[in-house]
Amino acid sequence: MGTELILIRHGQTASNMLGLIHGWTDVPLTEAGLRQANQVAEQLSSIGGVQHLYASPLRRARLTAQAISRRLGVRPILRPDLIEMNFGDVEGYTLPGMERDFPDLHARITDLRDIDVAFPNGESRREFHQRVSRAFDELIAAHRGDRLIIVSHGGVIGSGIAQLTNGNANDWQRYMVRNCSITHVELHAPGDVEIHCWDDISHLDEPERVT
Repeated sequence: MGTELILIRHGQTASNMLGLIHGWTDVPLTEAGLRQANQVAEQLSSIGGVQHLYASPLRRARLTAQAISRRLGVRPILRPDLIEMNFGDVEGYTLPGMERDFPDLHARITDLRDIDVAFPNGESRREFHQRVSRAFDELIAAHRGDRLIIVSHGGVIGSGIAQLTNGNANDWQRYMVRNCSITHVELHAPGDVEIHCWDDISHLDEPERVT
């Protein structure tokens, strides 16, 4: 039996709907996001056998985790290393606004191979991927053979899965997921990852198509 990770992206936020860049900005869920959190919690109750629940401490992830906790009866443990990437001075911008005010940075982030691009007063991609890698490694080492839920953010989930499946953090955008989707993977050995489901939103009554 492998170690099972059930990865949940937080519910919808107003920043998602407006297309704003937000990493460490602590925004709440919308009404739709709260509904999504309850729906994903209901779906997870049918899986069973969840022994651990971890979450980013930002409100959008914490509120989603609390809905899951109420349904499953598992206490959430908050880990700051599961927070989204710190976009620094670019937080709150749209991509067109970023292109206008930070043209050189905007040009660099379009090159997904540029691992050392850094956001002013924020993190570099390298720093972010290393943080996520350490967090996932610690959780997997602490809970071998267990089934655990991680409630986090799109970038964290994308980075974590990219590194687990092929060791290449540059592929993180290939693994981005939607709000309150379920991604269920099982680790049998390093590099041997079985994907049970990916970006599943079948449990949402009105799925939001915001990525």
